[in-house]
Amino acid sequence: MKKLSLVYLIYVLFAILNISISSCGSEQKQGNVIKISNIDYKDWNKLMNFTEAIPLDNDSCLLVAATTCCINNNGIYFCDQKTKKIYLFDKKGKLINTIGEVGKSNSEYIDIRDMQLSPDNSLVCVLEPRGVVCYDAKNGKFVKRSYRVSENNPISDRFMPMENDEFLFYNYNNTEKRISYYSTKGNVGISEGKCRGFISNKFYKYHDKYRVLSDFGEFYIDEFKKGKLTRLYTFDLGDKALPETMFPQDARSFHFVFDMPEYHKFIGAVYETSKWLYCQLGGLENSYYNVFIDKTDNSYYAGPSDTSMGMVVVDADDKYFYALVYPDCVNEGSFMDKFLGSKGLSLQGNPILVKFNINETL
Repeated sequence: MKKLSLVYLIYVLFAILNISISSCGSEQKQGNVIKISNIDYKDWNKLMNFTEAIPLDNDSCLLVAATTCCINNNGIYFCDQKTKKIYLFDKKGKLINTIGEVGKSNSEYIDIRDMQLSPDNSLVCVLEPRGVVCYDAKNGKFVKRSYRVSENNPISDRFMPMENDEFLFYNYNNTEKRISYYSTKGNVGISEGKCRGFISNKFYKYHDKYRVLSDFGEFYIDEFKKGKLTRLYTFDLGDKALPETMFPQDARSFHFVFDMPEYHKFIGAVYETSKWLYCQLGGLENSYYNVFIDKTDNSYYAGPSDTSMGMVVVDADDKYFYALVYPDCVNEGSFMDKFLGSKGLSLQGNPILVKFNINETL
């Protein structure tokens, strides 16, 4: 029996998030240009070598869908978009505690726009309408406020905490400061927008390096260092990339372009292991595409996501990628159904965290 497509749900969610809303970036060198022309790969169950499945505690909480999920030595941090709660699970999926509380006091958050871990993993940082509030990453207790919204410090939509209470911010509604850098010297724009903004994952950390994803219509990854952005990767999608002449400048044109099936339109997320770069592309055929790139020689596997797996990649370390599998979105009889069954798990309850690496024997 075919179940509701997770890919479709996430694609629609991105559209809803941007219903009232770019392409960021300044003129730079292209960095490592990766030409992606063959986008028909489909044997994901052969490429992805799944090694572990961790069901997230069904007895202590009811999870819906993660806006962010981070994995480190402390455990699994799951930020739930519906309940507006952040859950910390141990490496076996047992709930340890929740992080922070919803509310209007100085130690609480009104809403969660984004959640990230501090560089040393000691804090869970929450971007909310009033700024950034930080909690102890182990016990979930309030520690401090690091950034307050003001006339000079605007509200933002995505962020990346760095050392010394410095931050990178993404603001879809500010063309001049689409990407900004906040330090003790103030909030400085470091990248402009070329068209109407789009909210998706914008930042990720690889080792001690901070990476910034391009906005709607463009396909590249920058690295932030010493107050500047430097082009690291450029993805050449040929005639499958949205032409710059079609970049939307207002809400009406944005929705028209967003629904066009002919082109890729944005990068949804990027994660890296020591050898492989994973990139989620959105837009072509109004769906998501997976791209796994071997960083040693730029060879790649690219093709439409397998919707029967009900899976979204959410994090990576040096050796493995991590993904959340939503049982309600897994097709019965599919590869993922059989894999979970081999681990004694059924297609019911909370999301399941799976761990995989890339099969290099193909």
